Amino acid sequence: RSVVSWGLHETVEDRSVLRQCMTRVGLERSLDFIQKAKEDHQPPIGFQWVQGSTFDSITSCMIVLNAMFVGYAASAMLHAEMDGKEAPQALAVVEMMFATFFIFELVVRLMAERWLFFFGPDFKWNLLDSVLVLSSVMLFVLLLAGAEM
Repeated sequence: RSVVSWGLHETVEDRSVLRQCMTRVGLERSLDFIQKAKEDHQPPIGFQWVQGSTFDSITSCMIVLNAMFVGYAASAMLHAEMDGKEAPQALAVVEMMFATFFIFELVVRLMAERWLFFFGPDFKWNLLDSVLVLSSVMLFVLLLAGAEM
């Protein structure tokens, strides 16, 4: 009789002894299945593209363009306020286009990276991106709700 515990692989140094113990409790097939799954595993569709330099370059350019637009929009809104006018509607349209791109980018990365999106090496950046995109969406929801009142 043997007791199989979580730390068995740490205490048993000889793999043949480990395999014998696992055979006794019927876990050998599970090990083979896991090994085969690891060998047959293919990355999700789009994973290589999302991890590639083209996707990063496009996203980086959009971030820089968005930062420039935020500066321009702030200046335009300030001048409009000083002149007693309303801010141009085109600013909201362009801002919505940037938000749409960043939502698309986030969804594509989420679909390609799957669990790595939440637990991979870039999870902190992904969390920051998610918070920024969600805050952008909430801003537009609030603006639309205020415009309908």
